Amino acid sequence: PLMRAAREGKIDEVKSLLARGVDVDEREPRLGVTPLVLAAAGGHLAVVRVLLDAGADPNLPTEANNTALNHAVVSKSLPIVQLLLERGADTNVVPTRESNDGTALMIAAGHGRADIAQVLLEHGADVDIVDPNYGTTAIAFATFACHAAPIPVLLEYGADPTDALHKGYYFKVYPGEGENPLQHAEAECPAVAKIVRQA
Repeated sequence: PLMRAAREGKIDEVKSLLARGVDVDEREPRLGVTPLVLAAAGGHLAVVRVLLDAGADPNLPTEANNTALNHAVVSKSLPIVQLLLERGADTNVVPTRESNDGTALMIAAGHGRADIAQVLLEHGADVDIVDPNYGTTAIAFATFACHAAPIPVLLEYGADPTDALHKGYYFKVYPGEGENPLQHAEAECPAVAKIVRQA
């Protein structure tokens, strides 16, 4: 019931269940998701706050080693990201190879969210972490996804623009054999490629 209420953003139900002693960090047995992860994924800021106030662990990972922070970035909720960081969320959790996900910073870069990337970097996100699935860093994600906005932010924090030349596994297979993120950008979004080339 707590997971369902958290996922659906039903704050009164969440409060009632917590008052009755339901474990705030209960985990779904197959995927290992928690109420906090579900609330963050749904963009329910008020529920996230209630769960954290009740002692929810912001760094409790799912089976794929994703945390509430990763899911908050996917849901594009800057307020939830900020709240989780204020409560001690780790910015550099690396999901498992099987999860097909990246770090919070990689997700932000790949979704074009310069504002979220900025906040993550201010809270210690490592701009140089290499994703275990794709073999590339955040700047490669932004380049491949044709998002110009995060690139200057990443560069400000020391991102190496030549990382956009690397061919991680994903970029060896899709969309064309041997194509790296920069080559993809040059074909699909020359303005983004120009920023990286100039850097």
